[in-house]
Amino acid sequence: MSPRPATPQCEDTSLLLTAMLEELGVDVYCVFGVVYRDGRYLGGHGFVIAELEGDWRLIETTLDVPMPYPSGWALIDPNENDWRWGRLTYHGWLRFNSKSYEVWVEDTGASVADDMNFFLQEIVYGKHSYRKYKAIAEEWGVPTKPLKRLSWYKRVLWRLASRWKYGG
Repeated sequence: MSPRPATPQCEDTSLLLTAMLEELGVDVYCVFGVVYRDGRYLGGHGFVIAELEGDWRLIETTLDVPMPYPSGWALIDPNENDWRWGRLTYHGWLRFNSKSYEVWVEDTGASVADDMNFFLQEIVYGKHSYRKYKAIAEEWGVPTKPLKRLSWYKRVLWRLASRWKYGG
């Protein structure tokens, strides 16, 4: 039994969009990192950066309604790892596609597998936040159904299952 909700979340939709755009020949990366609003940590997050019609854009994949192509997506510098949209700051920890993998945090000497395991644990288990999805929807100005708040009982079960699975 997986402790994750059954619906696709940011890492799932970002991986899928990255693969689809890459298949179309677009220069694209899936990015795992964190998101802040007004400097307040909202949680781990997955998103996409892609070169669309000559400009690099940040694509938020959790919105229920897509932004206008390509002007609705935030212009970014792909060589940076902090990007702003309104009061949100997207901070990338790593970016990758089928051809490359780059970590933006201090090199710990860990293997790629260890880095990915650390990042995925933060993205998967540090991301399911009603507050995060509500803030993202507000800043992008798109109605988005945030995750449902779990009952206290389901939160306890979810945490126990994640600790059992990952030893945390």
